[in-house]
Amino acid sequence: MVRLIMFKITAIDDSRDNLITLKALLNRYFPEAEITTLTSAADCVEKMKKEKPDILIIDYIMPGVDGVEACRLLKGDDETKSIPLILLTASDTTSAKRAAGLESGADAFLTKPIDEIELAAQVKAMLRIKSSEDKLKNKNMQLENILAERTQTLNRTENNYKLLFNSIIDIVVIHDLEGIVLEINTSGLDYLGLKEEDVVGFSVLNLFNYHSLPDIASSIMSSSSKDGKRIETSIKNAHGEIVPVEVSSRLVEYNNEYAILSVFHDVMERKNTDELRKKLSSLLEDSDDAIIGVTFEGLIVSWNSSAERIFGYKFHEINGCSYSSLIPPYQPDDFPLLLERVKQGEKIDHYETIGVTSTGSQVYLSMKLSPVYDSSGDIIGASIIERDITEEFRARETIRKGKDFLKSLEDINPAFYIALDSAGNILTMNRAMLIALNYHLGDVVGQNYIDLLFHQADREIQKKDFNNMLIRKKSSVSEYPILTKDGEVLLVEWHGKPLVRMDGNVDFIFYVGIDITERKRLEKVVMETNAAERLKIGQDLHDRLAQHLAGIIFRIELLKVKFGDEKPDTVSDIDEVINLVNKAVSKTREIAKELSPVDINPGGLHAAVESLRDSVKESSRANILIKWDDTISISGKLENSNLYYIIKESILNSIENNEAENILINASIDNNVCSIEIRDDGKDFEKIDKERNNLFLSIVKYRSWLIGASTEVKGNPGGGLSIACRFRVSGEPIQIENTRKVKLLKKGGAKNQSGVFLVDAHPIVRQGLKQIFELEKDLYVAGEAGTADEALKALGRVSPDIITVDISLSGTSGIDLIKACRERYPNIPVLVLSIYEESLYAERAIRAGARGFVMKNEHPGIIISAVRTVLDGRQYMSDSLKEKLLDKLSSPKHDEHSALVDSMTDREFEVFQLIGHGLGNKHIADKLHISVKTVENYREKIKSKLNINSSSELIQFAVQYILDKTS
Repeated sequence: MVRLIMFKITAIDDSRDNLITLKALLNRYFPEAEITTLTSAADCVEKMKKEKPDILIIDYIMPGVDGVEACRLLKGDDETKSIPLILLTASDTTSAKRAAGLESGADAFLTKPIDEIELAAQVKAMLRIKSSEDKLKNKNMQLENILAERTQTLNRTENNYKLLFNSIIDIVVIHDLEGIVLEINTSGLDYLGLKEEDVVGFSVLNLFNYHSLPDIASSIMSSSSKDGKRIETSIKNAHGEIVPVEVSSRLVEYNNEYAILSVFHDVMERKNTDELRKKLSSLLEDSDDAIIGVTFEGLIVSWNSSAERIFGYKFHEINGCSYSSLIPPYQPDDFPLLLERVKQGEKIDHYETIGVTSTGSQVYLSMKLSPVYDSSGDIIGASIIERDITEEFRARETIRKGKDFLKSLEDINPAFYIALDSAGNILTMNRAMLIALNYHLGDVVGQNYIDLLFHQADREIQKKDFNNMLIRKKSSVSEYPILTKDGEVLLVEWHGKPLVRMDGNVDFIFYVGIDITERKRLEKVVMETNAAERLKIGQDLHDRLAQHLAGIIFRIELLKVKFGDEKPDTVSDIDEVINLVNKAVSKTREIAKELSPVDINPGGLHAAVESLRDSVKESSRANILIKWDDTISISGKLENSNLYYIIKESILNSIENNEAENILINASIDNNVCSIEIRDDGKDFEKIDKERNNLFLSIVKYRSWLIGASTEVKGNPGGGLSIACRFRVSGEPIQIENTRKVKLLKKGGAKNQSGVFLVDAHPIVRQGLKQIFELEKDLYVAGEAGTADEALKALGRVSPDIITVDISLSGTSGIDLIKACRERYPNIPVLVLSIYEESLYAERAIRAGARGFVMKNEHPGIIISAVRTVLDGRQYMSDSLKEKLLDKLSSPKHDEHSALVDSMTDREFEVFQLIGHGLGNKHIADKLHISVKTVENYREKIKSKLNINSSSELIQFAVQYILDKTS
């Protein structure tokens, strides 16, 4: 059986016998107690802290630490001072010693030998005291805990009050009934720009604008009821601004006394809102737009005066009605769908619709719908702003009909229309011009008009004219030839007008062109006929009439001899007649020379110009020097006649307009190209009379055009004017400025000349190459072709020394043509002359058998050098191409992508690189002259070889490949 321990007693005595006796007594009287004995009081405090006995019995006299000292130590420690302590004293213990024991803290004394009854009584008394103390202690602890909890709660409440008080965004002031501020929140201090010590303890009236003090004092101080008062006044904020506030004051308890709580609320925004609302209300009423409010059921709930004016309904007539009643019955009702979009928070702008008025007439409207929100942010309806655009709609319809009419006029109008931006790029071109040039609109938009439409020889002067129009911002009229897609030349009379924006910059330039090619051709026929008639008349005058007159003179001379001395008066008359007839002969010959100055003159053009110089010297002081190559031989009558008049007009212009004193005429010939240059030392080119000069230039250019010559007019560095006219004397017109396309096919060359056969899809390119090669003494053009098939047929008839081939040909590609030439004509080298990047095609071309690769945009000298290099039996490659090929050969690893691309056929690669340049199937088909279906088949094969599944991946791969190769 386990003994229940109710309390603990510890006994300390240096005598073990005494301890045994004492323990036995205690066990007898207190069996429920745990008895512990100690023989020494040393370290009694620490031991008692550990044992925590309910009663301690200790002997008074002990060695070391005696009972009195032990009492003092135990009572001096907070943890042991409450233990009841009984001292055991001997019978002879004096009263002084007993008093010392009590002073040390002992609670009772027992005298040895111990009386059992007294011991039990003392222990019981001590236990009762100890129990009461423990209960009291526990009660105190409970009270302390409650007090601590309530204090903590009070602190939290006070902190929450402070936080709440200071978190209020309005100004909150607590002041006593005398108006002295007791407390103010931090928001108020920040708003006022003050510190707490500047406000607390001072009158609340110091916070107000001094103008309103009397009213405020009476209102705030009288807030003695808990219902409070509300006034509006003004205060000065931290920025020194006077702002309106609303002050709410009421009576409150503060620190067990009555005080007044005043809340200052800034009403500036409210007042501004009220003012704005008034203005907005006025604006809504004055607005020309109908402003209508509807619910999501489509019911009208608001309606301004403009809505009444537009639709003809007053608000009380339409209020609560469906908005659909404003939509014509024949018009699809899209309004519910629009409301659904607004319900999702969407704003709808510029939705055009048709409405119906109260009289049944329709009105065209531009509608704007916006969601309407309540104070909680929920969408509760829609606001509709409608503008009457009936007049605007009718105007647009009129403009549209006008545009349609102009479009129909444009389609039947033969004139050319072209619009250019300020950089000279084509914005649009009309149908008539597109048909004449054989282009589609997509081919020309974005292209530079000078590069696309004009021959190389005309581009520089075109750029000058275009830039002058941009600078001067004035209209111009000019005649210039343009090239069609097929290389045909059209002569056009251009009327240009710059369209200027409000800021003074040119928006775009609009040209109207009239094709005068046929008119000029007919004029040329007329001129040729006229020249022939003039020549015939001149020859008749010179050969027949003059001869007849000479015969008459001869007969008159015979009459003079016949009359002799018989009739001296008659002889005198005969001499006068002879003199008159001689004058008639001279005059006849002068007229004949004027009618046909070159043909009548036996020395040809040179002699005619010499004669012109002599006649000019008679009427002016100008000194004319002629430097003429005697090997020049011009057989055509029309050419001779017009060249004479070009020289004559130039001389007269130099004298009359330029005020020149010295004129040089230099005529030379080189490789059948004759050049005639007229230079003077007159005025600076910029100071010449532009009107007269332009007339002169028009005449000179017109005569040049008639004979297929090119004319260049420019100012000399030292002043004066230079007119240079170039033409071919072989009877074929040179294609430099403004002649129609003429096919030149040279059948053979001299022994020291090499024949070049041109293969290019573009006639204009072939024509330009011919001009380059034919200016070289060691080269001539042996033939030309536009396709691979034409080339193979022609090569069977001619024997060129070299073939130039373009990669891009219709039908059979240039690469395939190179392979065919290598098989059929292995002794004729092929030079690739292409617009494509050499990094893309050069390697394939060389593998196919080409001896060189050169870009078309290279300088003509480089092209000539490439031709001569290949003719010498060497390969021609640019330095960059050589470096790339060497890098590829020396690289130990071959790029995986390049290997995949190399596996393509030549035609597949051609399609692949066009994809990489951004062309779609239709454009690729047009460019290669194959069907769209064929292009699609090629695309599938390419994707298979590249292990690509989608078209987008193919495009991305091709674009990246082109960028890598051309970078």
